[in-house]
Amino acid sequence: MPEKEIRKHLRIDEGRLRREDYLQTLLAEGVSAGLLDGADAEAVQVGCLEQVASLIQRKTDGETCAVPEEDAQEILRSVVYLVGLGLQTCPDADEAALALRRLPLREQYRKGRAEAARAVRETRELVRLAQETQVETDCIAYRQVLERDLPAFFHAYDLEFAADDGKFLPSYPLFAPVRSEIGPFYPRAYAEKLWFENRLCALFPPSDVREVLFRCGADGQDTAVNLLYCVLTAACGAWMLRGSADPLVLSDADVHALFAIAPGRSPDEVCEGLIASLGLPDDPNDPFRQYGLSCARTVARTLCGGTLPEPVFRSLFFASDGTGDAHGARFHTAARMADADYRELLGSLELARNPAERAETVRKSVRSLGDLADLLVDAFWTTQELHALFATLDDLSLAALLADAEAPYHARLADWLSAQPDERRNRVNGIAETLDATPF
Repeated sequence: MPEKEIRKHLRIDEGRLRREDYLQTLLAEGVSAGLLDGADAEAVQVGCLEQVASLIQRKTDGETCAVPEEDAQEILRSVVYLVGLGLQTCPDADEAALALRRLPLREQYRKGRAEAARAVRETRELVRLAQETQVETDCIAYRQVLERDLPAFFHAYDLEFAADDGKFLPSYPLFAPVRSEIGPFYPRAYAEKLWFENRLCALFPPSDVREVLFRCGADGQDTAVNLLYCVLTAACGAWMLRGSADPLVLSDADVHALFAIAPGRSPDEVCEGLIASLGLPDDPNDPFRQYGLSCARTVARTLCGGTLPEPVFRSLFFASDGTGDAHGARFHTAARMADADYRELLGSLELARNPAERAETVRKSVRSLGDLADLLVDAFWTTQELHALFATLDDLSLAALLADAEAPYHARLADWLSAQPDERRNRVNGIAETLDATPF
């Protein structure tokens, strides 16, 4: 008689725990599951405050326990974050909850600090690898993230007193944005994905990559278009036309022919065929292979979806030359506005006299989807004002905003879109469905 597999029954649902605030959610779920009680929660609070007091003594060289409230709050957030990291080294959530009761909190803090330090070391190595595989391009945002933004993290990060703040604001958008990571794990995940993207671009002849980037406008000095998206779009198109991504460059006639045949192709077949031709690692669990598959699948779904009109389809391969989307402004960069400029823009929106003037202010001042999404949340908008703004946006920008179903403005955007002509509504919804993650 075959032996039955014995599995541990967990009292805490690990799906309810959030990595970014692990200690807080573990406490709440531990109490709910009966593994912890109010006395344990109080002991954790006391332990955190004691650790904060110790760090303040160190920060002030023992001269005082009094620091500005803002500094004390920052240190407390750091302590809570590192204790949470330490607890995540436990085998499971139940063990983590019990560790809170059995072990001194300073022990969890020590473990968390070691984990954060390890992430910093790994980030340094990943940045080195990304720099060694750097794509040859004039794109300033891409070069800045490798030459300035990532190296600056190592100078700005404060493991001792602000471990939860990664101090990293990248100027360049990844193909698949990093989500749900904070502290040193955010730049670590970013550097790893950037290295993967560089390696994927390196699978094609450098001269072909440079030509593709030039044709789609990603090689311009003032743009921040994702390079891999352009390269994989050309590669998927070439594979559909010729069964090979060599040569990578497509002519205008090639793109016209591709527009005719792409809707009849299976995105999964295109993705698997392209990846097989590129010689990625065979191990299905290899992170590089998984990332390449995910990115290629996203591109294949966009090309084979049959939802894009030919001018928009063509714009995926060639920079705008007058044949592109005629519906409005498109945001081409991920470089965010400076804080001072952003605050000034918020003030200007408050002074706008009517919805049309507000929409025009945004159109003239905002260049990135990220800033636009922030404005939709940070500024107060009447329904009329939002409708006036949405009317100025092109289909791709609308689709990118619509793809974030959790955004506060999503319902009002969907309402506005429902009143648009069927052809445009279906087109925007179709593009949004191909986006696995919000690209800003």
